[in-house]
Amino acid sequence: MKVDPVSGHGAGPSRHGAWNLPQELHYSTWTAERTIADLEQSVRAGKPFFIWASFHDPHPPYLVPQPWASMYAPADMRPGEYAPGEFENMPPHFAMTRDPQADWSVYQEAGGNWLHGFHSHQHRREDLQADMAIYYGMISLMDQQIGRIFAALTRLGVAENTLVVFTTDHGNFLGQHGLIAKGAFHMRIC
Repeated sequence: MKVDPVSGHGAGPSRHGAWNLPQELHYSTWTAERTIADLEQSVRAGKPFFIWASFHDPHPPYLVPQPWASMYAPADMRPGEYAPGEFENMPPHFAMTRDPQADWSVYQEAGGNWLHGFHSHQHRREDLQADMAIYYGMISLMDQQIGRIFAALTRLGVAENTLVVFTTDHGNFLGQHGLIAKGAFHMRIC
């Protein structure tokens, strides 16, 4: 498998599966624990707080500990698909994702760095289904950890006086428009 020199990810659906790491040592658990510790410290000190809990997942490589890795069945996943001709009026790099032999060298940055996502996005449906199942498991683990933060807000008596804002920087394509991961593939949905 060809490896994207920028991300270190394979030039196809990412590696997916169970991570041989206990949930207690997973970075989503760590993020929740640090957030809760900061909440407890602020409340004990009687100080107002602003806390930014930045969860890393879901992000390639798609790996998560059990039971999250097997929570969703790959066979139940319905990946997005490419509709023939949908890239005809788009920049050329979109259509290039359909060509396993495309020359991406024009997208190489000065100094030899490659841009993320500039490779073939051809993939087997089974691999994409496996990625989606793990992706959803990663989200479920993150949801559980966010629930722990909400429970701490309630336990500490500050839930009713706390504003919680959710935002994200991006999502990863999971076959939508025949694309995987992210990169310079912004889509306008009409």
